[in-house]
Amino acid sequence: MPHRRVLVSAALVATLVGCNGTKLDEERLTMDTGEHDTSSESDWVAVSAGGMHTCALDAEGTVACWGRDSEGQSTAPEGVFTAVTAGAFHSCALDQDGLALCWGWNGFDQLEAVTDPLIDVEAGGHHTCGRLVSDRSVSCWGSDETGQSTAPDGAFELVSAAFCHTCAIADGGDLACWGWNEYGQAEPPDETYTDVSGGSYDHTCGVRADGEVDCWGWDKYGQTSPPEGTFVSVTAGWRHTCGIRTDGTVVCWGWNGDGQCDPPAGRFTSLTAGDHHTCGLLDDGSLACWGCGIEDGDKGQCTPP
Repeated sequence: MPHRRVLVSAALVATLVGCNGTKLDEERLTMDTGEHDTSSESDWVAVSAGGMHTCALDAEGTVACWGRDSEGQSTAPEGVFTAVTAGAFHSCALDQDGLALCWGWNGFDQLEAVTDPLIDVEAGGHHTCGRLVSDRSVSCWGSDETGQSTAPDGAFELVSAAFCHTCAIADGGDLACWGWNEYGQAEPPDETYTDVSGGSYDHTCGVRADGEVDCWGWDKYGQTSPPEGTFVSVTAGWRHTCGIRTDGTVVCWGWNGDGQCDPPAGRFTSLTAGDHHTCGLLDDGSLACWGCGIEDGDKGQCTPP
């Protein structure tokens, strides 16, 4: 299967942060071989980037996952599905009845999905959320260490599960976030939004009703400093963020040590950011992934089938 590859190089100082706000040792990392791969297949309808793996759904409803599989998170089940999502070490999909099926690591019962039909499903760090068909309320399961699984009441139009916090857009565009808030990532501006994405740990971004992007939380690498312009969607990763402009082109900002902020040319219909990589669907149905420049961190999550 032919792929397109682009090499980049960079260096960075990265600080890992846990759900409880504990900072781990600071370490300098030097990356030499960032790249992006483009699948020659053209029947993809959805893609979701997890920590170090990626899952996608094709037009026939088949789920394919690639990348790190240490906990079985990339071993997709057989069947016909309507949606797929990749978290840190687990993945989930919705079957034709709207029931969630999850696989991978289950240390916090993040695989033990609710038995009610869901509109959508979102895998976070060690928790999973979805909107119920019955009333569009958000239901979450798994880790609730920082309150990330304690959803507020109400009906919602969209939900985004980050590593340690969760956000959802209510009717009318009001945005609610809950969970870990060490850097203010769960305190959105008082605006109305059409899209929201919680980063892996400590930042969140949303597209306002006027099309401009707001980001809040930690900004050490510029991940919460979006460019000017209007957007249709946004996705927040570990230390970077990407968005689709109104003309379909992609722009990214923040840490680019793996090349995760160097998207290929083309017009995109959807976008998803993982820890060190980014993937998106182009308007011809093909799928592109970029990033994965750390030798020890490259588990094949950037190489779609």
